[in-house]
Amino acid sequence: MSRPLFRGALAYPVVWAVPAIVACVLGARGDVPGSYRQRADAICAQATAVAPRAVAAYGPDGAVAVADRQLYELQRLSVPYVWRQRHAELVGRFRTQMLWLRTSAVQVRTARHPRRELAAAQRRMAVMAQADRRALAALGYHACAA
Repeated sequence: MSRPLFRGALAYPVVWAVPAIVACVLGARGDVPGSYRQRADAICAQATAVAPRAVAAYGPDGAVAVADRQLYELQRLSVPYVWRQRHAELVGRFRTQMLWLRTSAVQVRTARHPRRELAAAQRRMAVMAQADRRALAALGYHACAA
């Protein structure tokens, strides 16, 4: 014989379904700790923290070394399907920065007036970084946009 429906029977699906839906939404957005986006942002945050010391110690070559390591770590990530296009744009932007940094480092080393060339390179980098920041923030990479 069937029993009559009671309040607890209606609450049971809600108790397990709501947390599952919240976890799925947060996972798709990349807001779950340990998710792809969290790892990508951690790589960017680490590079941002290390860069000033590397540049102070090694000049433009220090910036190249930090950016090279950051790009390498980002390329090694396992990327979920829903993030592949955004990841490709992230990596593409960092590759462009790497090429620019390598070229600038050579120009500074070979310049007649290295300090003047370094200042000009820093101004060009600030303009490029501003455009990248907006794009990366729109893609959901908040620490990479910092």
